[in-house]
Amino acid sequence: MMRQPNDFSDLALERYALGELPPEEEARVRTELARDAGLRDRLDALRESDRQILASYPVEEMAEAIRGKLRAESSAPRGFPRERTIRRFPPLAFALPIAATVLLFISFLVARERIFPSYASTATEVTRLKGMKTHLAVYRKAADGAEELGDGQAARQKDVLQISYTAAEARYGVILSLDGRGTVTWHMPGRYAGAALAAPALSQQGEVILPSAYELDDAPGFERFILVYSSAPFDVRTVEQAARALASKPKTADTGSLALTPAMKQFSIVLRKQG
Repeated sequence: MMRQPNDFSDLALERYALGELPPEEEARVRTELARDAGLRDRLDALRESDRQILASYPVEEMAEAIRGKLRAESSAPRGFPRERTIRRFPPLAFALPIAATVLLFISFLVARERIFPSYASTATEVTRLKGMKTHLAVYRKAADGAEELGDGQAARQKDVLQISYTAAEARYGVILSLDGRGTVTWHMPGRYAGAALAAPALSQQGEVILPSAYELDDAPGFERFILVYSSAPFDVRTVEQAARALASKPKTADTGSLALTPAMKQFSIVLRKQG
């Protein structure tokens, strides 16, 4: 039975274009491209959209800002903050149309590799200097590029955020967020709907930026991102149940820990909402 073009998401096609798909999935996409002109047209359209976004938005400046932040940290003797938390929102990154949200971040990755080829080694070196700790990082789009937000810092509605993780010793993990309304939002794996699912493997290539940006909505109180990780595979549903239980307790949702097994570790960053 022939695979239909819409079986491949735009993100999968973008990752194919960047050579980032696992070998088996890459082979499936390549086979279908050879037989399906409509799928080839979609891939061409995505590449053209990437080109337009790169030409229209200063993603290079944001890449430089984040890399500069990493370099500054690498020269400082202090360690990386241990506890943090924050959360993600409507896909309107950098005032782009919804359809362009994912493409913007893929384009950011393209710019990072093409314009700053030493970024990956820089991130790896910073990770080493930070003691190889598994952690999240959150960057906010600013007038002059990007700024890293620490645990407890202020954030406002419409702030645009980029999230990254560094796996270090962790091998499997998920990233979710809670807000002051008790909403649970999934960032990795995206669009998770509560079914049984194995946690994705984490990349070991230093700091890894998630493939989309997030605009904060008007949820009050706080935005909290949580990375749950382990050295062994686990079911995402276990984390989902613990997250909903914590989110249902407004007095502790911003500071409490998810009720998980000792083998599953957690790291969080909380932003305090203002305005």
